[in-house]
Amino acid sequence: MVAVWAVREMTCFSLTDQDHIHRMRAMSAAPHCKALPQWVIPLKLAAQGATLTGVVPWKNLDRLGEAVAAVSDPVQAGLRFFCDDSGYRVVEGRLDATLQLECQRCLRNMTWRLSAEVNWVVELDESNVSRLPKRYDPWLIVEQEANLHAAIEEELLLAMPIVAYHEPEDCQGLKGYSTGRAPERANAFEVLRSMSWSKE
Repeated sequence: MVAVWAVREMTCFSLTDQDHIHRMRAMSAAPHCKALPQWVIPLKLAAQGATLTGVVPWKNLDRLGEAVAAVSDPVQAGLRFFCDDSGYRVVEGRLDATLQLECQRCLRNMTWRLSAEVNWVVELDESNVSRLPKRYDPWLIVEQEANLHAAIEEELLLAMPIVAYHEPEDCQGLKGYSTGRAPERANAFEVLRSMSWSKE
């Protein structure tokens, strides 16, 4: 707790310009050649009101690479670091990735465009996580320097679909199946009602 409050005494900039956020998110959708730094000091960036935009190479996203059928373009990111009115160090922005996933119907690869909104609070003390506003997700760091690529990878993994399917018209797994209505089965009670019983 002491470490957290000591950090919050640093000079920071309050986010008041929402238009800047929208511009920053739009930037994440544009092609970037510059790689996003892997190791950053989040508290310093928040105090500076810094904005980072760039790409995350797949070589630093091993877990995400194992979860997809194939990799294509690098992940694009646009992130704004700032201090909100309550003194929280916030990272807000957008992540975009084009993935190749396996359709669970036809088992062929399909293109899936994945987007994730980032709303993190940088936190040093795990005991404070339960008290964070619901609009924020915790980015718990152990030391001043943190692995930004790992945090981005975790966010994208959480945003991935549980299962992926082609659109019906594009799915080879649906081509051999009839879309006609299945014949209705006779109701068991109606059958019993129609039967006649006789006593010997």
